[in-house]
Amino acid sequence: MILFGTEDVVHEAVEECIRDAGGRHHILNVGHGIIQGTPEEAIKFLSQLARESSSQQQCRNVTQSTLQPEL
Repeated sequence: MILFGTEDVVHEAVEECIRDAGGRHHILNVGHGIIQGTPEEAIKFLSQLARESSSQQQCRNVTQSTLQPEL
């Protein structure tokens, strides 16, 4: 029922999920779906955080690959 919480609650849950997954190549979803009455703003916020996380991970991957010496 995280999506019924505040933005801070949603943000912390997303960060915890990503941290628990090791921060690499993961799928972040809402589980068994969105129940009726879930605030649309919370769904949009969750989607925004997931996209931002994906963008940040891609930037880290590019930075890491450019720093690694060629073999």
